[in-house]
Amino acid sequence: MKTVPTTIAPTLDPDTKIGVMRQMFPDHSEKIVNDPANRTIFDVLKKAHNDGYSNVRIIGGGDRVAEFEKLSGNYNGKLYQFDNIEVRSAGDRDPDSDDVTGMSASKQRKYAAQGDLDNFLKGVPSAMNKKAAKELYNNIRTGMNVKEGWNLWEIAPKFDWKGLRENYINENSNSCETISVAN
Repeated sequence: MKTVPTTIAPTLDPDTKIGVMRQMFPDHSEKIVNDPANRTIFDVLKKAHNDGYSNVRIIGGGDRVAEFEKLSGNYNGKLYQFDNIEVRSAGDRDPDSDDVTGMSASKQRKYAAQGDLDNFLKGVPSAMNKKAAKELYNNIRTGMNVKEGWNLWEIAPKFDWKGLRENYINENSNSCETISVAN
């Protein structure tokens, strides 16, 4: 059965995302903060500066390290002041892997839209119990407003950028201009 989500992102509200993160990473749940005033990296860095920290360590995906180094460094001394800003990689994603090391938000949305619970569950950390993982799967499907008949470029543009490009050029979709390809 083909289904189409009528929205791509955000599929989950911030409070739900924080709850999911706490379930996925229970050893760190007390350190996962949900503060509406701190939505961007700049908000967080300004807060750390105002709280008296002189050194910070930013951890992100391997593909984001250079971006975080540049952004955080460019604004040091302007928005905040740190003696040292260290950016570390949490590791590189292996896009060919079938387990959690190869997962991305785009892949997870794709599996949810396709109704592929088995592959979706492979992308969820083992710390999250199966019942909670199924609830996440269903919440993502609900958030994407999954309907009958879909196109891959609509839910996971990274996996069908040619389809996205063709539909944008041919103006076959009113939603092309609002599609987010960020994870």
